[in-house]
Amino acid sequence: LFRPRAETFQDFYAEVPVDITVKGNFRDTVNFFDEVGHLKRLVNIDRIGFKNPTVNGDNVVLETTSVATAFRFLDEAERKKIAAEKAKAAKAKR
Repeated sequence: LFRPRAETFQDFYAEVPVDITVKGNFRDTVNFFDEVGHLKRLVNIDRIGFKNPTVNGDNVVLETTSVATAFRFLDEAERKKIAAEKAKAAKAKR
């Protein structure tokens, strides 16, 4: 499973969270996370959970769920648009 969520905007970057579920033995899961760690962009993986272990011969197969968050820089136009939206929201609160 690879399900992107809505981006969250910060001052100069956006967080791009993705729900991920992988199925395999523990070594497969560790190898997957290792490969993510070698990507050419920063990706944080959190909320890791293991569930539904099943025995398949000598292997225990499990589902691993997690949220991977990638980051991207905002261009100047995006930063201006977000700043304007924040200012408008702050003004509406008053």
